[in-house]
Amino acid sequence: MGDGLNERMSRLALSFPALARAPGVSPWESDKFIRWVQKGGGSHGEKTCGKFVLLVWNNFDWGEKFNLAEAISVWDKENYKAFLEWVKNPWWA
Repeated sequence: MGDGLNERMSRLALSFPALARAPGVSPWESDKFIRWVQKGGGSHGEKTCGKFVLLVWNNFDWGEKFNLAEAISVWDKENYKAFLEWVKNPWWA
C-alpha cells in the first residue's frame, strides 16, 4: 500500500461522516479513539461507526464488538456508503 497504518486508519475513520469530529481520528490516536467509543462515542450511529473502525484496527484488543445488523439499522446513507466502499476493497490493520 505504501501508506502508513496510521494514515490509512485516519482515512478510513474520516470516510465516515459521523466520525469527522471524533477525538483520535486525525491524526490517528487509537487510545484516544477507543476511549471515546467506550464512553459512548456520541450518538448510537457514531458509536457503531467507531466500532467498525476499531474492528479493522484490532478486533481483539479493545473490549467491544462490532455488530453489522445493529450498524445497518442506525447508519444513514453516507455512513453506510463509507462502509460499502471499505467492503469493496478491504484491508486489515
